[in-house]
Amino acid sequence: GDADSLYWKIDYIIRNLPEWMRPTIERTQMHIANVDFSSSIDGDSTNGDAFRGGRRKVGLFDEAAAMQQLKQVDMSTQDSMPCRIYVSTVVPGSYFSVLCTSGKLKSVKMHWSDHPDKGRGRSMATDPDTGEQYITSPWYEKEKAKRDATDTATNLDIDHMGAGATVFNTRQLTIHERLYGQRALRWSIRFPADVR
Repeated sequence: GDADSLYWKIDYIIRNLPEWMRPTIERTQMHIANVDFSSSIDGDSTNGDAFRGGRRKVGLFDEAAAMQQLKQVDMSTQDSMPCRIYVSTVVPGSYFSVLCTSGKLKSVKMHWSDHPDKGRGRSMATDPDTGEQYITSPWYEKEKAKRDATDTATNLDIDHMGAGATVFNTRQLTIHERLYGQRALRWSIRFPADVR
């Protein structure tokens, strides 16, 4: 099997459990049934009708941002799957980014800085152009030097806006605002009572 697939990883975990922990398994294509607990893990293709017919307690959608029909899958599983977990790297302009920035979902970010090797020597730094603070490390600076701004935003910074889904480059807007922005002017205007 393909060691990058989720099913290969599940099979590997089950195979390497101590014998006393290993459940009785029935395995077919895109289906693993735990006979001892009457539970199963099922797969489906990533089309707009994925999991539309049955009922599931939990759904996990791996690399969700790359699913071209994620919006349809999201809508088709709302009533059949009370818990949906979307796992992905940022993809600019994707429905995954819409979901993540909507404020309607609980989001858990797994940042590179928590990795023991990539986060070694991490600290806070300030962008000299924007004044914004960010996490850095020797690994991050080395990676950032090899990448363009969109790649850095997408694959390192978990930045949906900086990843290119906006009309204007958000970094450039921040720099422009910092260089040329002025304090907002405020007026208090009182209209006559008969003006509506």
